[in-house]
Amino acid sequence: MYSEKLPIELAQAKELILDRKMEEALEIITNFEQKEGITPEDLLSIHLLKGRIHAFYWQFVDAIKLGEEAYQLSQQLGIIPSIVEALNLKAHIAITGPFDTALEYIIEGERLINYIPHSDHNL
Repeated sequence: MYSEKLPIELAQAKELILDRKMEEALEIITNFEQKEGITPEDLLSIHLLKGRIHAFYWQFVDAIKLGEEAYQLSQQLGIIPSIVEALNLKAHIAITGPFDTALEYIIEGERLINYIPHSDHNL
């Protein structure tokens, strides 16, 4: 998820998440979801941001589900940094399920990070 490509509402939600103001961030995201004309990139950002919120609250099943949705969408869009972030969400399965699966996600994320040009590390 690139900050400079986020709509202003999602950028605000991201900042609130960084400030640990999850309820405020979720309200902004929910209101944004009601808008018409949401792009696939917007939807990807929504999944990733909501996944962060669920992980913060230890709602790992929801975080993993959103991570999977974000992973599929980011692969379709070919956005490697978002693929890595989605894999990180999916890696929460280490807490709820098989550790080997989480390790696979982490290894795949590391492999993809190595392919990102240094100028693209704007996660």
